[in-house]
Amino acid sequence: MQEISLSAAQQLKALASGQTSAVDLLEQTIVRAEALAPILNPIALKLYGRARQAAIEADKKRASGKFGRLCGLPITIKDSQFLAGYPCANGSQVLSDFVPTETCRAIELMEQEGAITFAKTTCPGRWVDPYSRWILWYRRL
Repeated sequence: MQEISLSAAQQLKALASGQTSAVDLLEQTIVRAEALAPILNPIALKLYGRARQAAIEADKKRASGKFGRLCGLPITIKDSQFLAGYPCANGSQVLSDFVPTETCRAIELMEQEGAITFAKTTCPGRWVDPYSRWILWYRRL
């Protein structure tokens, strides 16, 4: 079964039942994201290496029985959200070199519960444009 087609709640059930692992679910998610990337241009920053390590740890935590409510669930965050040590351009060329030293509290909480951030997704420049076709991410079709 392709767990990527399931809702987040169903993916968590598949993880809990052992139907899939965090590593397998993440890899399915990455394959799907890469397939859609040329069409939708959704990814501002790939965090695949970080995510793969987190997925390995998630599977270990699930095996030990000590894990959070979102353990092993792949997620994306918007490019406007701070993730310590990673660029946060907020869709703006002016901010393309900005690297925050702290992580947004909402992201911290999701990752503490075991969610696996595998990418930052594009957003309109400084959130003033209603579409994610800002100069930084613009792709001519």
